[in-house]
Amino acid sequence: MGLSVQAVRFYEKRGLIKPGKRSASGYRIYDDDTVASLKFIRNARSFGFSLNETALLVRSYESSRHDKCTEVKELFVGMLKKYREDMAQLNSQFARLTAVVACCPAKPGAGKGRAHEEGECRMLKKLANTGK
Repeated sequence: MGLSVQAVRFYEKRGLIKPGKRSASGYRIYDDDTVASLKFIRNARSFGFSLNETALLVRSYESSRHDKCTEVKELFVGMLKKYREDMAQLNSQFARLTAVVACCPAKPGAGKGRAHEEGECRMLKKLANTGK
């Protein structure tokens, strides 16, 4: 399922899943509904939802009325906004790094390039001046 024993125990302690029954040898045994809840939790966490947000999603999912749809949508829209911001930042960093690499005439794997023969690495110089 992709969850460690420690994670399952943590979710149990936090009340996100029902405590497992114990086998004769002391192992925890979870019913199908709890296994489905663990998959749901794993999926929510993989999207980056916090533990508190995940708990709200679990409670909403397990509610037979699903009466928190507006609140749930706000969480998802908020996560989309965060992803959009993260992607914009990553795209900016990618462009800046590409510009630093582009200033170097050296060919990867070809030993010393012209920039190195001149006694300076243009990428390091560009990095020192980036953002000025």
